[in-house]
Amino acid sequence: FLRSGTEWLPAMKDNFSALPLYANAIVHGFQFGTNLGQEWQENWVFSFTALDDNNALEEWSRVVNNLRVDESAELTKPAFSMAAVGKLTRIE
Repeated sequence: FLRSGTEWLPAMKDNFSALPLYANAIVHGFQFGTNLGQEWQENWVFSFTALDDNNALEEWSRVVNNLRVDESAELTKPAFSMAAVGKLTRIE
């Protein structure tokens, strides 16, 4: 989910696939579209490894490519990326 103001919106709904292997998993998703008349594509990757029954290490990355950006368009970044890493803990 992505936060927009006070709302949470689905991120890439129905576009994710998971590849589990023992204590590890990779979840990835791709999507594409248009914004302000410009084409874009992006991918997200989540990598997980279980530390124990209640904790996991997770790394996330997102890469966006604004294809063929028109110099007069409001989009100022032809491509960008972001990433985060952290420990996830089960709560009950």
